[in-house]
Amino acid sequence: MHLNPLAPARIDDPLQPGRSTLRYHGWIRVLLKAVTTYIPGLHGSVGQFRLEKGYKVGRSSHLYDGVVFWFSSFSLRCTGPLPLTSLSLPLRKMRLSLAAIASAGSLASALTTFSSSHLHIRQSSGNQTLSNNVTSAALPCAALITAGLGNRVLLPPDPAYEPQIRTWYSESARQRPWCLVLPENTQEVSAAISTLVKVNGGAGDWHIAVRSGGHGFRGSNNVAAGVTIDLSRMNGSTYDSATNTARIQPGGRWRDVYADLEREGGVTVTGGRDGDVGVGGFLLGGGNSFFSGEMGFGCDTVVNYEVVLADGSVVNANAGENADLWRSLKGGGSNFGIVTRFDLEALPSRKLYRELRTVSSGGFDALVDAVTGFADMDPAVLEHNHLITFIMRNASVMREPYAGAIYVNTQGQGNVSTAFDGLRDVPALANSTSLQTMAEAAFASQLPGGTKDASITLTFRNDPRILRRCIALLETLVSSLSAEIGADNFNTGMFFQPLPSYMAQISKRKGGNVLGLDSSGGGSHNAIIWNPAVSVSSSEADYALAQARLYAMAAQARAYAASVGGLVDFVYMNYADGAEDVLGSYGAENVRFIGEVAASSILFFNDRLRNKTLGMTKSEWKQTSKPEQEIGKEAEEDLQNEQGNETEKTIRKQIENETE
Repeated sequence: MHLNPLAPARIDDPLQPGRSTLRYHGWIRVLLKAVTTYIPGLHGSVGQFRLEKGYKVGRSSHLYDGVVFWFSSFSLRCTGPLPLTSLSLPLRKMRLSLAAIASAGSLASALTTFSSSHLHIRQSSGNQTLSNNVTSAALPCAALITAGLGNRVLLPPDPAYEPQIRTWYSESARQRPWCLVLPENTQEVSAAISTLVKVNGGAGDWHIAVRSGGHGFRGSNNVAAGVTIDLSRMNGSTYDSATNTARIQPGGRWRDVYADLEREGGVTVTGGRDGDVGVGGFLLGGGNSFFSGEMGFGCDTVVNYEVVLADGSVVNANAGENADLWRSLKGGGSNFGIVTRFDLEALPSRKLYRELRTVSSGGFDALVDAVTGFADMDPAVLEHNHLITFIMRNASVMREPYAGAIYVNTQGQGNVSTAFDGLRDVPALANSTSLQTMAEAAFASQLPGGTKDASITLTFRNDPRILRRCIALLETLVSSLSAEIGADNFNTGMFFQPLPSYMAQISKRKGGNVLGLDSSGGGSHNAIIWNPAVSVSSSEADYALAQARLYAMAAQARAYAASVGGLVDFVYMNYADGAEDVLGSYGAENVRFIGEVAASSILFFNDRLRNKTLGMTKSEWKQTSKPEQEIGKEAEEDLQNEQGNETEKTIRKQIENETE
């Protein structure tokens, strides 16, 4: 029912029919009006309602299927789907902003200015009632609205919320956060971070995720229990001819970046090869490009980062200012803040020669010879030549695995003699050639998404025995999944990409990065980056099985590579699974360096930097050994859990006292 906020009201209590009612004060009626208007089916009632332990509401078909709000002097009940099942606050700790309610008209707005720092949330699932001492979903989202970002916030009931979730590439990554905030400039990113870190003392039981293009693995750029900062509206690119620098915002897609730069300045940059990939994740994770043979990884071409740190401050990081942060961001991921602008070295735009060739399984040996031979070619040849090879099983194309390669010459020459020539001698299933700019090539290369995807990566020495073993393992995987989940319900494949040793020297000349190729062996031996993946179009159970089979295959490949002395301890972040220790693969010295920089720059995603004790200072980090770091983190988590249990007990007792 809807309450009139302008007059006193007497309302029957829907939870306890026949019980005497009270008159609401005007401001409480405004609160009820805002809440009941926002949520269809919500009813208001007066009087004191005693919280019953184990009380459940709603339909059992929903995990979060009902909500009861107790404010000690009135109660609200809803049986529709909602993010929370029960929420409790003592009335005397509540303050309300009438302006916020009038302007925003949402539940989050109505709860904006509650001063209570703890909420009790009860989730009903089946016959059990689960208690969690977590921060309410309403608080961080409401705080963003109060901070003036209301027109940048998307809540689950908003019509634009679900379409925005579907812009994530993989269905596996399409988690549904409590709210999305879509800033449009650096100042709004700063305001969002400054606001969120103050909610309930900072994000502890809930999380903050940052999304650029949305191509990463599950958990890398989105979150269910928390807030996702979606940078997709920050997508501009400009060219400064005086410095030959491209200034690129993180939310752009490479297809648009290339088009903007070619149109404005006739230039391009060392960016992504797939047009739908986002700028931010690609560059922070390293960035393998058609121009990497000439320019290094994409991150090596970044001359300046504009970064919002965890306290909301905005800094620049480059060779002359915050140089440690500059180097850490070159492959270190989003562990230090939110990058709101990348300044990259620009290159003259030019036509690329691009050849795509696919062959049947009879060409597998020729493909192995091509990629291993390519990785060993002279750096002078590799400077302008690039090769990606793959073994693919795509049910929409053919049931059996087939091989393919994409060869690119960045000077537009198709007659250069390379190791790719051997694959040209194998009869092709399909073959195409083109001369395209980066904008045209990126637009033409956009992988379809929308399936449940899993990916993992390893790096090997350039040894054809290892590649052949990987191909045999893939054929076994295809047979297993065809029998277990159905041949039409999955696609799978693997990529082999040369990683020449001289790439480490390019990085060093450009100020260094934290990828650790020198220490991992990737800088002393030519190597191959291996990236197997699987996508599933059927059930979650099928996806879980396929993912488990993929992990098992990777474990077998890893064991074989190690047995022949071919395993390289380098995990490429942009292909990695969330369970892989990416930063740990960068080498002990780089891990120490990253830890120091993170401690001194207010670590943003503390739980994503392994072996980092929460709250440590820079000097404490230096003095702490790895086992102690792990013990320290576990001890702090245990302490937080103990404190959380005590807080929950206190709130329960307070609610019971105030409702008697």
